[in-house]
Amino acid sequence: MPSSPAPAADPGLEQRVGEPTEYVGRAAVALQADPDVLEKTGRLIPVGESATEYGFTDLDGSQPIWPPAKG
Repeated sequence: MPSSPAPAADPGLEQRVGEPTEYVGRAAVALQADPDVLEKTGRLIPVGESATEYGFTDLDGSQPIWPPAKG
């Protein structure tokens, strides 16, 4: 019988230390559809930067930026 995945140690961890999987996936789709994507070769591109450039949002309609600005 397959085992169930272990519960996350901290269910809210994703909201504090990273971007939701769906948001990252939307960035990948946007980059894949960009005919000029090769101009970005060799760069680390933050998802929030891609969201601003390509106009996509997270599931809740926001465009979170990671890492968050230090206040």
